[in-house]
Amino acid sequence: MQNTIAMIIASIPTILLVVGIVLATVVLARRVRTMVHTGVVRMGMPVEIATVAASSSNAVILVLGIAIAFAQAGWVTAASSFVAGLGITGIIVGFALQDTIKNYAAGVMILYHRPYHVGDDVQLGAIRGLVTALRLHMTILRREDGIIVEIPSSVITNNPIINYTRAGLRRITIRITLERNIDIETIVRDLTDVLRRTPHVVNEPLPTVSVIGMEGEQIIFDVGVWASASDDVSGATRTHTMATIDRFLVATQPTKRNKSSLKITV
Repeated sequence: MQNTIAMIIASIPTILLVVGIVLATVVLARRVRTMVHTGVVRMGMPVEIATVAASSSNAVILVLGIAIAFAQAGWVTAASSFVAGLGITGIIVGFALQDTIKNYAAGVMILYHRPYHVGDDVQLGAIRGLVTALRLHMTILRREDGIIVEIPSSVITNNPIINYTRAGLRRITIRITLERNIDIETIVRDLTDVLRRTPHVVNEPLPTVSVIGMEGEQIIFDVGVWASASDDVSGATRTHTMATIDRFLVATQPTKRNKSSLKITV
């Protein structure tokens, strides 16, 4: 009993040293975490990447601090076992969560390069919709039909990314077919002039009306207009443009309107 008490008393300085180093490590880790987070944000990196960097630095300092505490206390074997155990655990966890790790790694690249932002109209692979949330491991889209789709980051980086919003403008093409016995030059001039005054249609670049072919007794035109990305998403420009073309055809060819046709080819 006395030997046990004596061993405990003799170990008190060592225990205090270990506790002191661990506490100092915790304080240091928190301060470094704050500094890393602030520094990464000041470098212009996204907040999400700053959070990952700060958490990583915090974990590394804690592991090193505990290992140093064990070594200073003379528990070299314990320190080696601790570090080796963490390494083995890391390998096991890495294999078990490799898909999740891929998603987070891909998410860091997406957040760094920022190919799209919340609110953008994008197509990720075969799925198109509005970006409603951008997270480290996934991007959430709301499709045109209202369905919410969660796409893992690793899937996104392995497929083409199309951002319809970033350019600011989108071209809308509407195909019309008219009877052949018309004045082509008049149709092109008058319809172009009418489209320039259509709501939501921008005039830079100008609308275009061009003949792309003939089929029997019919002439095929492509009508092209430019719209802001936000108007195109809402469908306002398509609606106004088709209504304008319809009124134009009714006014210029009232007896032939039933033989004409419209076809959207965005």
